[in-house]
Amino acid sequence: WAFEGVDGYPDSSGLDLGDRGTYGSLAVDSAGFVWAAYYDQGAKTLRYAKRHPRLKAWKTGIADVGDGVSPDAGRFSSIAIAADGNPVIAHHDHGAGTLRKARWNGTGFVGSVFDAGDPIAAGDTGSDEPDTAPNVGQFVKLKIIGGVEYMAYYDAANGDLKLAIGDTVHVVDDAGDVGKWPDFAVVGDTVHIVYQDAGLQQLKYATGAPGAWDISVVDTAPYTGADTALYVEAGAPKVVYFQGRENDMKHATLADGAWSSRMLLTEGAVGFHN
Repeated sequence: WAFEGVDGYPDSSGLDLGDRGTYGSLAVDSAGFVWAAYYDQGAKTLRYAKRHPRLKAWKTGIADVGDGVSPDAGRFSSIAIAADGNPVIAHHDHGAGTLRKARWNGTGFVGSVFDAGDPIAAGDTGSDEPDTAPNVGQFVKLKIIGGVEYMAYYDAANGDLKLAIGDTVHVVDDAGDVGKWPDFAVVGDTVHIVYQDAGLQQLKYATGAPGAWDISVVDTAPYTGADTALYVEAGAPKVVYFQGRENDMKHATLADGAWSSRMLLTEGAVGFHN
């Protein structure tokens, strides 16, 4: 492994540039440029870095600043290369409670709201408390498959798992408080999504297409289902995930209509941020 400092390190004057690099995501375009998206914790902005394939030098800058009275954009950043060959970044605007996308236009990124979310009205809850403000876009995972932009993400205000296909947003699961730590794959016309049921602390799986989802439970062990990583091998969906009670990494496979799981790594605290 070769290490390169990208951003946040002291500059030539010795001044500390800040606390940068959480929620990091990486993509490589067809010309070999490496693109990174990440959160600036001090400035509360979404930043980007671009590495030249020949010069091996990094250029950095601000990708999006978000909206609201107290802007705080860039959490859960997820970057991919769009059909036009340019990078696009999905991220959560914590200040406004929205899901945003920032697109490269040749000279810089331009950000906009993709999903503003929906509040929960007090009348829907049977409570006299004020409405719950929108809060959508946490744990967003962006993938571009066949030129189509897919995003799986959590609607925290409503406790729902959402999936965006292009510009259309679908609710995949709304049973309880579900949708944290999603990951997904698209095989042909079938979408496979794994995610956590935060209320029951279980790992769940949805497969199918919008309007026709088959939902099952992968693992019912307590404190299970965070930090998922899904892949499909020989037609079988498989997932690596975190088991919080013992701080272990687990692996589950779907075969003959049933999920089976096993411990993958158990020494120390392992399995975070797969």
